[in-house]
Amino acid sequence: LTSVMGYIYDNYTQEIFLSDVAKLVAMQASTFSRFFRKRTGHNFKDFIILLRVHHACRMLTATNLSMTAICYDSGFNNTANFNNQFRKICGTTPSQYRATALKFIENSEGGMEIS
Repeated sequence: LTSVMGYIYDNYTQEIFLSDVAKLVAMQASTFSRFFRKRTGHNFKDFIILLRVHHACRMLTATNLSMTAICYDSGFNNTANFNNQFRKICGTTPSQYRATALKFIENSEGGMEIS
């Protein structure tokens, strides 16, 4: 599983297919799919989407790139799918996520102490 996860982490922003990853460990796609779900708790497609959304979250807070640029840089093929998947996982739109994160960062830098 280590080599598979390395491949996935190196390539999740690209088009990535279950069948190609299964070949890396000499498994049929259906066998690999069951193996992957048992080991990670996620089906392959959902896992890739989680990685992409996580990547987008980092970019939303660390860059000033446009939503469209972040969408494609994260591996999504269109903005509608990006927005839908992001909202499903994060419970908010990418724009709202960025605004909330930036507001939090501004408040944190204002000298507030957390005890």
